[in-house]
Amino acid sequence: MYFRDSDRPNPFEMVATMLAPMPSGSYLALTTPTPDFNLEETAKAVAAAEAAGITLVPRSKAEVERFFTGLELVDPGVAPMLAWRPDEPPADPESAYYWAGVARKP
Repeated sequence: MYFRDSDRPNPFEMVATMLAPMPSGSYLALTTPTPDFNLEETAKAVAAAEAAGITLVPRSKAEVERFFTGLELVDPGVAPMLAWRPDEPPADPESAYYWAGVARKP
């Protein structure tokens, strides 16, 4: 499947390695594209990115949540990017095809 990056370094290990030396109270903020909201449009975005020589790896909500393992998620947790603390509720929070989250290192 075109969404996997098995031939690349493990991104979960990379984030854990980056966080390891950071002090308690540090934050991880993350946004990433997702196929969860619209598989067909996300596939088109991946193809366009690859044609331009850009790596784009969409991830499911469960995969995004793995980046925050051992951290304290800030409310509202992992949510559609447009629904992550908006000034006004979006008409369609899933229209951006991205997950967003922020978490604190205990």
